[in-house]
Amino acid sequence: MKVVLAGLGRTGTQSMLAAFQLLGLRTLDQKDLIRDPDRLHEVMEMVRGERPFTPDILGDAEATVGWPLCWLYAEQLAAFPDAKCVLNVRDADAWFDSVSRAHAVLNTIRKIPFNKKIRALDGMVGVLERRMGGPMDRALWTRGYRAHNEAVKANVPADRLLVYELGAGWEPLCAFLDMPTPAADFPRGNSSKNEEFKETARRLLLG
Repeated sequence: MKVVLAGLGRTGTQSMLAAFQLLGLRTLDQKDLIRDPDRLHEVMEMVRGERPFTPDILGDAEATVGWPLCWLYAEQLAAFPDAKCVLNVRDADAWFDSVSRAHAVLNTIRKIPFNKKIRALDGMVGVLERRMGGPMDRALWTRGYRAHNEAVKANVPADRLLVYELGAGWEPLCAFLDMPTPAADFPRGNSSKNEEFKETARRLLLG
């Protein structure tokens, strides 16, 4: 493991995923886990503290990205003492606007008769709601978002942590990871358009 992305989903995680891939890193993210619901179920048990974290659940990944792996950032960093941590952040209210749109789409999908992928997704969204302090509410969730970021800053040694502002580009990331800057522009990930997100989610969960 070389880098653990500790930021919550909807903070540019898909852009970071694409950036890691352009840097040649083998990645593991939410979509990979949803495609393998048994593996996702095991990860969620680790997140809930129902089983100990075992590094082999990550396979040969060199970078982990997004929910639910961001909730295991401390365990990953303890298991891989040479790994670095990137905390990707954005304005809390902008994050809430983005996550609330995604949450509405996922809540609709959660009502479809369960397959294994949707059952795993349901558990993950339930953990998100508990970690944010309850049902979706701007004041509650932005406070939970800030609390997560502050916990990462408090728990990760400064020499292993990069706080990465959404839109900062290649320079701070490549300098921190001591990797050459790609010729390509820094990638853009998830669209803010709800219909595009809805279609992506349906293909992933129902395909």
